[in-house]
Amino acid sequence: TVLPFFQQQIDSNGWSVFAQAEIDITPQFELSIGGRYSDEKKHYSGKITQANNTVVDGVALRAGDPLRIRDPRIAEDNFSPEVTLSYKPNSDVLIYGAYKKGFKSGSFGMSQTAARFWSVRTNNSNSFLSERVEGFEGGIKSEWLNRTLRLNVVAFNYDYRNLQLSAWDPVALS
Repeated sequence: TVLPFFQQQIDSNGWSVFAQAEIDITPQFELSIGGRYSDEKKHYSGKITQANNTVVDGVALRAGDPLRIRDPRIAEDNFSPEVTLSYKPNSDVLIYGAYKKGFKSGSFGMSQTAARFWSVRTNNSNSFLSERVEGFEGGIKSEWLNRTLRLNVVAFNYDYRNLQLSAWDPVALS
């Protein structure tokens, strides 16, 4: 039996703006404040392109039938701030600490295997949530021996929510 084929598409429209200000507190201390505002909209559509007389859940698939998704639209906006305090005790050493937030919008899964079920079952959702990250970073950037040796050290801790990863499952395709 030849599995059915599906055509899936995500139309995406987005924009963002970033601003940053650097403030010299003293000749040795600098405060950097910035942020990014993002606005994104996505729309999923899909249809069966080749059915090959396949039956899923007792329903015969027909070429041209749409994939039935509960909510084929995503609209998200986000503001991600960042703040960095830098201390420069001399021209060869920079010590800094930073707080940052980040964002990657959600989207839709494009699994051919799952599309078989989206073709006949209503009220499905193939969307996933936006990824968000928040964390702290601190470090030292330095140059030594007449700037022939560079030594940089950084430590960070970031907390991810809804981490987006891609995976390929060869078993699902067999």
